[in-house]
Amino acid sequence: MKIPQMIAAELRRLTSTRMSVLALVALLAVPILYGGLYLWANQDPYGNLSQVPVALVVEDSGAQINGGQRNLGDEAADQLLDSDTFEWHRVDADQAASGLERGDFDFTVTLPADFSDAVASLSSDSPRQAAIELRTNDANNYLCLLYTSPSPRD
Repeated sequence: MKIPQMIAAELRRLTSTRMSVLALVALLAVPILYGGLYLWANQDPYGNLSQVPVALVVEDSGAQINGGQRNLGDEAADQLLDSDTFEWHRVDADQAASGLERGDFDFTVTLPADFSDAVASLSSDSPRQAAIELRTNDANNYLCLLYTSPSPRD
């Protein structure tokens, strides 16, 4: 028997009864539905990020930069609050921690007290990285992260 004849015989066998036709339709429909729903659900994964609540904590105390006092943490916070990347809420550390615990915020971003100093150190003889801390709550079904930039001593 040649290959086209084998295929035709198998199709006749698969469509010989109503139940086998139904089974064939189900075998074809399930992957198509799954693939279609997957593509539909992921067509614009970044479209609703502006509705994701995020706590922004600025603990930066500022620094002398180019002869003047500047607080780069406040400046960065102002730019983030004006952007529509996330639903930013500027809060203190306690409000951020409790809001993250309650599920009011999906994650928190903290600019530490030495943020401006670390940025200003780029023009000195001993530069160091500016750290930004990101915290999530694993009870919200997210990966629990605590990320801070490594210090040069590590």
